[in-house]
Amino acid sequence: MLEHILKFPEYVSQGYSLGNDVKVKKKVDKILVCGMGGSGISGDILRDYVSHVPVIVNKGYDVPGFVDKKTLAVVISYSGNTEETIAAYEKIKGKTKNVFIIASGGVLGGEKNVVRVPQGFPPRYSLPFLFFSLLSVLNNSGVVKKDFDIDELVNNLKSVDKNYAKGVANRIFSYVPLVYAPEGYGSVAYRWQAQLNENGKIIAHSQVFPEHNHNEIEAYLPSHFRAVLLRDPGANERINKRMDIVLQRLISPEQIMLKGASKLSKMFYGIMLGDLVSYHVALEWGFDPRKQDRIDELKKKLKE
Repeated sequence: MLEHILKFPEYVSQGYSLGNDVKVKKKVDKILVCGMGGSGISGDILRDYVSHVPVIVNKGYDVPGFVDKKTLAVVISYSGNTEETIAAYEKIKGKTKNVFIIASGGVLGGEKNVVRVPQGFPPRYSLPFLFFSLLSVLNNSGVVKKDFDIDELVNNLKSVDKNYAKGVANRIFSYVPLVYAPEGYGSVAYRWQAQLNENGKIIAHSQVFPEHNHNEIEAYLPSHFRAVLLRDPGANERINKRMDIVLQRLISPEQIMLKGASKLSKMFYGIMLGDLVSYHVALEWGFDPRKQDRIDELKKKLKE
């Protein structure tokens, strides 16, 4: 598991190259990303990153009624066998021909217009392959404008401090982490939450600013809660001021600066750091971060 996290920069480069030969030729006015769990998070990240075209993330069996021929549908399932995503794909086929799939194999991997990603990874650690192959296709097709340097992004990920991540884990593992981020980084905070759930086996919560200030700010925080604030100095100055004000009333919060030359670089710096933290949280509790016994049990029962 740790090996996969440390190879994140390498996987980003490989993932970006996977979409080099795939292009979307039809006119697009919105993007629908279908996927669950470690596959669906790619859609959340894309929605936070892209601002000039609507991105809708679909996590379930059904698809929105507004899907039409100008909708680019991206169907993502690492295994290619995700029940909900297959059901959504079957409904999409009757609404738009503008579809491509990202999978390593399985049922969806046998369809047309597939970007094949490497097999043999835990789905939640296939993110660099899934997201960056998706982004590569969108960049090649002119659907999404490229405003980042892939080499800078990769080198930035190599700078993530493993010992710092271990220290954060040591300080938060015995608490319920509340992961906060500025608007536009909600997917990063949610990735922290999901990885702390699946790897660390602990309950966690995520929220963005300024929405936090309109409801959650009034909640009493018991002593067994601990805030983790993901900060971008370049975020909206009013949001940063709001986060500064709230910071003053929190008990021993963790404040983490997101580093990078572009927003996307900062996002993935935060994601890789969070993955490392979740791994060490599991070790602090004596859990095996690789296991997903409850997920496996649920899947088995659903087949009965």
